Parts: sequence; C-alpha cells; structure tokens
Amino acid sequence: DVSGRPDQTLTLAGGQTLAGIGMINGRLSVAAGATVSPAGTNTTLGITAGANSTGAISATDAIVLNGTTTIKLNGSGANDAIQSLGAGITYGGTLNLVNVSGAPMTAGDTFQIFNATSFSGSFASLTPATPGAGLAWDTTQLNTGTLSVKAAGAGPVIGSVKVSGGNLVLGGSNGVANTGYYVLTSPNVSAPLTNWTVLATNTFDGTGAFSFTNAISPLKPRQFYLIKLQ
Repeated sequence: DVSGRPDQTLTLAGGQTLAGIGMINGRLSVAAGATVSPAGTNTTLGITAGANSTGAISATDAIVLNGTTTIKLNGSGANDAIQSLGAGITYGGTLNLVNVSGAPMTAGDTFQIFNATSFSGSFASLTPATPGAGLAWDTTQLNTGTLSVKAAGAGPVIGSVKVSGGNLVLGGSNGVANTGYYVLTSPNVSAPLTNWTVLATNTFDGTGAFSFTNAISPLKPRQFYLIKLQ
C-alpha cells in the first residue's frame, strides 16, 4: 500500500525486481534496469489456493513500464498478467516472454497479458525474437493488452517509398523483430541475387518494421531495392 506516500507510487529503480502476485494500492513505475515479473500461486501467504504456474501483479492506478517485463506463457489463454485497475499502462523497455507450457507454441495462440482502461507507448524489444520456427509474434493488438502467435510471413515487405530532400526513403514491415537485415540494390531487377550490391546493414525494430534512407544519385537513374534477412 503506497497510498500514504506523497506521490502514491511504488517506484522500482535499476537493479530492483518486483515478483510474485498481489495488488499495489497506488501507481507502479518500473525504471530502466528494473524488472517486474509476476509469479504463480503463493499458498504460503494464503493469498490463493492450489498450484498455478502463472499469476498477476495489479495496481489500482497507472502503470509505467520502462524496464524488463517478464511474462510466463503456459499454453493459449494461460499466462501471467500485469493489470491497472481503472487507469492506463504505458509500454516501454523489454517484454520478455517465457514459454513454460512444455509444448511448442503454435499459430493462433493468444494471451491477454495486460489489462487496463488504456494503453500507450511501445516496447523497444521483444525476447525471444520469435515464438518458434516458422512463427512470429503478432503485436498488433497490444493496444488492447493482447499478444498472439502467427505464422511467419514470406519475409520483409517494402510498403512505402518516398523522396525527401534528395533522398529515397524506404519503409516496410514483416521482418523479424530486433534482428539484422541487408538492403540490396541493382539496376537490373532480373539479375541473380548474388549479383546485387549490399548497400547497407540495419536492424528491424521491436515490431519487425524498418526504414532506410539513401541519397539519390544522378549517376544511377534507375535502381531496384530488396530487403534481405541476415
């Protein structure tokens, strides 16, 4: 209960960890370098009965996540949770996902890992980068607190091309979150891939999106571009 504090906030500083299950009567703020990690049933304290591998940490007010948030997944629909009752959650830092089910995850698995009246911000990274071979995290519903598993796409796709200040700006999605990629270029779209030139190396963001800027050269009036996984 932090309601007696002037700021009514439980603040986790770098190096500190909040684990277990229970309710914070006030706000929760997790700084960079700190960890929040819900646990399973704690029968010793008599909070709940039985034996669950997952549990929830809740706050009656807003929650700000800027450190590492560790969430256990125990099969579709069974998972740890972070909950803000009557207020919002601000995402940030790293979302660390741990499969404790003993079975590989499959496309379609869905987890309600956050509950709040509103959601803002974004995670800088998700670990592991993928839930398994041929799979990808679906983060498009994190604005409702939901994370899903989907089949991996065919690869990164360039979705936008624009000219800005003498530069060509390419943007796209469907990469593997927080992994590297190459930007390849060639004047001949039908040339073998081994003949394309590596223009740059970069990293997909935490959602698999990318953006690349390249100066337009009058000496190369026609160029084709390709994004290739490392």
